[in-house]
Amino acid sequence: EANLRTIEGAIMMHQASVAVPATTAAALQTALVPAFLAVWPGGPDGTTYQVIGEGTLTAPYRAQATRVGEHVWWTAVAATISIPVDWTP
Repeated sequence: EANLRTIEGAIMMHQASVAVPATTAAALQTALVPAFLAVWPGGPDGTTYQVIGEGTLTAPYRAQATRVGEHVWWTAVAATISIPVDWTP
């Protein structure tokens, strides 16, 4: 949960502070380290983190955690699953 919030904060800082924001989720993820995050976070139990979305109002960039084929995300814009993250199926 803390990693998701940290990535979300970095996304918001990037979008607000650079002259030309990243135009894809992959480019944004690359741009966040080391300018906004010292290192890309890793999680326990094989959890990985990604930036997803299209950078639009209807599909904003957001952080996603993936573990064992499950996807859980948190975003300040449109929370589909709220914090705390519940990994139960």
